[in-house]
Amino acid sequence: MFMNEIFSYDSDDSDEDYYKILGCDPSSNTEQILSEFRFRALRLHPDKAKSEKDRIEREKQFRKLSIAKDSLTDPEKRKNYDRWKESGLKISFSKWNSLTNQRHSTFHWKTSNDCNRAIENGENFDKIETKYRKSFTNSSYKDPIRSFRENRLDGNRFEIIDSSSDEILKKFRNYQI
Repeated sequence: MFMNEIFSYDSDDSDEDYYKILGCDPSSNTEQILSEFRFRALRLHPDKAKSEKDRIEREKQFRKLSIAKDSLTDPEKRKNYDRWKESGLKISFSKWNSLTNQRHSTFHWKTSNDCNRAIENGENFDKIETKYRKSFTNSSYKDPIRSFRENRLDGNRFEIIDSSSDEILKKFRNYQI
């Protein structure tokens, strides 16, 4: 495959999202996929068409539905389909699949699946607390308006209140009240 094929790629009907066709989610299991397939197959079956034009359209949709079901219920095909979706390549799944069947393909990139985490890489909260406790003075704690004005523009700063002397709060945190 040449680069100009990728650059000139134009999506066609065969590239639709199989999960959307079946009305399910990438986290759906095989049983859920089959259930969605049966529900849609009953509605779209070509035998229920009232006219020839409607029958042709239903056959086209039913074919897409069947291809999606076959691809997502077979573990190996589903794995390949998910790899194609994650790759972000501008080629059709059928073309990509034929290339991977001809020779083993390796992709060295992947879309990030991480969500924004409050604490990255399992950092210890005590380290974070110590780091940020130093950035606040006791005077800013005593004057909350001043503290807000000083720290509101920096999203990485937050105030930790030393309330170890507050006995009621300590009992509350330890589920004693």
